[in-house]
Amino acid sequence: MVTYKVVVTPMAQNSLRRISSRIEQEASAEMAAKVRRAIGKTIKSLARFPESHEKEHYLCDGQQIYRRVLKWDYRIIYSINDEKLIVSVVEITHSNRSQESIERRVKG
Repeated sequence: MVTYKVVVTPMAQNSLRRISSRIEQEASAEMAAKVRRAIGKTIKSLARFPESHEKEHYLCDGQQIYRRVLKWDYRIIYSINDEKLIVSVVEITHSNRSQESIERRVKG
């Protein structure tokens, strides 16, 4: 069985910090920690069979394919480099964010 190396980009790390901070302010530090752990566990699971999740079609172009995995109300967006066996998590966002705002962040 092939195992991929999973890398979380600085942009995705910042997004997770913002999500955690907002949850801590609105709910509690315990809830924020629970969400961080759950998202982290989901990200780690991408090391095996990352292609099993849906494509984020509005982000894909001829050169790059993005996929997503959902954890509760959060969307984890990533790409796969099959040659180097690397999964790159590029964004973590609340599932109610618009496609346009996600596309601006991911594609610059």
